[in-house]
Amino acid sequence: FRPTEDNNRSSKSPLSRILKKTMNFSRYALAVRLLAGAAAAPLREGESRASHLRAVTVLLKTDDGATPIVASSQEEGYVYCKKGKAYVTSDFTTKTGNSCEDECGGNCCDGDNACNNFSGTVKKDGSCNGMYACQDAGSVGIISGPSCSGDGYACTAASGSNGDITNSCNGYFACAQLKYSGVDGNLDNCCNEDISCHSKTLLEARATCDTANNDKV
Repeated sequence: FRPTEDNNRSSKSPLSRILKKTMNFSRYALAVRLLAGAAAAPLREGESRASHLRAVTVLLKTDDGATPIVASSQEEGYVYCKKGKAYVTSDFTTKTGNSCEDECGGNCCDGDNACNNFSGTVKKDGSCNGMYACQDAGSVGIISGPSCSGDGYACTAASGSNGDITNSCNGYFACAQLKYSGVDGNLDNCCNEDISCHSKTLLEARATCDTANNDKV
């Protein structure tokens, strides 16, 4: 098997060029076959083609057999975090090698200790910004909007929802120590004032929301 312009269009892609530069020919040919197979393989429920290809790519090694070609979750605009470390996909099986803060590149988790020990998915739209924002938070879905941002401590140690937090919890200490109340659910346009929903349960926080946007998940 010899990758050429005719039999492998993926050789023109930036990913293929990186592989070609970092691998000897035999490993490059193997990588192309793996990626071609991944491009045609069925996806798991909820998995995008791009994330599937990145999950395959991150397992490939360079010539020395030790240095991984690290994939990034930044391409889709989300950062998948577990205990403050960034992962390639939302199933948290393969690390990118970066902290969540570094993976955000200043577009989320920006501030002293922001996202430290955080587990969840954050969008690179200004979410989890501010001192201690989202630190020690867990059991949440996607944080976006932006959400969990402010002068400090927004969503710190929040564990109240396995659903999404959207356009919510923006303010000093907003949703800090949000507590799980036995019912999963989303927060949408809630708790956007200083100290709002601090130490509240999810059900109490949802009472401050537009109920049309906050059905149970």
